[in-house]
Amino acid sequence: MDTPKNIDSQETISPLSRTQTNGLTAVIQAGWFPWVVLVSLGCVIACAAAAVGIVVASNNQTVESWAIQPAVLLAILSSIINLAVISALTPGLEVRFWLRAGRGTTLAQLHHIWNARGMGILGAIRAGSESRKVAIVSAVIYIIQFANGPLLQRSTFEVGRSSTSIIQLSLDIAPNIIPGTLNTRVGTNDPEQMDTHRPWIMIAQDLRKNTTITTKNESGYFCDGTCIGAVPGLGITHRCSPPATSYLDYNRSSSDGKPVFGVSARIQAHGEREGGGAYLALTSFYVSDISDSCMATITTERCNITAGLVEYPITVQNTTVTLRRSEILNMTVRQTYNMPGDSPTAPRGTGGGPLSALDKFVHTKIADEAISHARNPGRVYESPKQLTDLFFVANHSAYSEHVRKWCGLKWTSPTEYVLLSLHDFMFRAALQAAAFGELGVNYTSRNNSAQVPIGAMKQTFDVRHEGFELIFRSNERYLAAAIVSIGLAVILLVVLVWGWWKLESPIGFSPLGIAKAFGAPILRDNEDSTPNSTSRPPVVETILQQKGHEEFRLDSSAVGMSTGAHLERRHTATARMERLERKKTVSLVIEREV
Repeated sequence: MDTPKNIDSQETISPLSRTQTNGLTAVIQAGWFPWVVLVSLGCVIACAAAAVGIVVASNNQTVESWAIQPAVLLAILSSIINLAVISALTPGLEVRFWLRAGRGTTLAQLHHIWNARGMGILGAIRAGSESRKVAIVSAVIYIIQFANGPLLQRSTFEVGRSSTSIIQLSLDIAPNIIPGTLNTRVGTNDPEQMDTHRPWIMIAQDLRKNTTITTKNESGYFCDGTCIGAVPGLGITHRCSPPATSYLDYNRSSSDGKPVFGVSARIQAHGEREGGGAYLALTSFYVSDISDSCMATITTERCNITAGLVEYPITVQNTTVTLRRSEILNMTVRQTYNMPGDSPTAPRGTGGGPLSALDKFVHTKIADEAISHARNPGRVYESPKQLTDLFFVANHSAYSEHVRKWCGLKWTSPTEYVLLSLHDFMFRAALQAAAFGELGVNYTSRNNSAQVPIGAMKQTFDVRHEGFELIFRSNERYLAAAIVSIGLAVILLVVLVWGWWKLESPIGFSPLGIAKAFGAPILRDNEDSTPNSTSRPPVVETILQQKGHEEFRLDSSAVGMSTGAHLERRHTATARMERLERKKTVSLVIEREV
């Protein structure tokens, strides 16, 4: 039995004799291609390109538009890149190992090249130039593997931004109202002669309580954010004449008991020149100014109100609907209506229209009148309702000292407030009419005196949607750093595998391939009979085909086994060998006898 030769770790393997290099020269010839490295590098490049595409494509895109978030996709691509890099790193180290072995080196260098895949990097740096180069390249690749994932994921992030778009929204609102829905005439042209119905009472209650108006919590009705638009519905239009002025001398006793503030309304008929029909005449008067001599200026404002189809300026937030009060007085009017129940001469039992409902509302909820009385010193006023108090100028700074003491009674204009209240009433009335179901009656258009169907309750209109949305933003610096690091890894892997064509076939780091290359006794008779064949299998596969069935045993000192274990294993092996010898002896005897 050959005694194993102990080779010092610093002994040089080269130059080699022809006998010694039988195993190595068999692998320093062309005849294979590192497909694993090529496929792995192609995968790395493809994944890097895909990562760039994801980051670029997701920039400024909404989060909702991506079923799988870019960060998740980048994490998947990063894992694939790392797997492909590892797949290419091992063949690169193998190529460096065998090329160095073929040129001649020390056992320490070979060992550290082989061990450069893990914690052996530190030892490889100290062992020599070749192992140091391999160790540094491996260390840089490991660092790139660790860094490329965070860099890619930091290249995209989410931010919030305000968004504006034009969408369509729906609201159930009536374009007109069935006569008699809100009230019915029971007498002459007097608000006292109008019976109100439940919808009218509900509207008055909602106004008094300032109840929030809501729409359906259904797709197409509610607004996720803020929607600003104009919806057509039953309403009113008004035309106001220039204010008129008159005077009242507070110093005269005749001023006692004189009205100084008031709001009233009454239905009147249009003349033939205006096309007939009815309108609601709204009148407001108030003391608007007082001179130092206590001469009061009374301003009178008159507005004529007619019913019609208008475009309400509304804002919808989620399911809450509000009127934009700053735009109500300048609404677009599509057409005006003339309903028989609004006529001042309508007979008893006629169903009231929008104007008669407003007349009743003003008379019972708004109309007020203040009377001035002298009181020593100064003056006071009396009123049956609270509207007078709402517009009374109570601030002392608004009067001079003399006026404040003797005649400090003046008001601001209530006209705009009243008009806004009437528009609010009609908007709620149109919503109530829609809530009562589909309307199938006709009304008379004052514009052309034609019969026009009322139409459906659901109104669909364009709105400007203002919302807050999450979008993806790209960070080009992190993306560039990730791509540069991945590109560096590709270059380093190419450096490792460079020179592969000098190897006839991939031996790898299999112990069988290494053993054959270094002339292990058990594999010495396993020489390829066709060394120049271009289609022969790799060395390791050849060894497994020809020697894979043979049994062998290393000396215990080579594997670090204890003496007891060695004796037990040796006894077992000896018994096996003895059984094989007996079988061979029996076979020879039988052959000789035959």
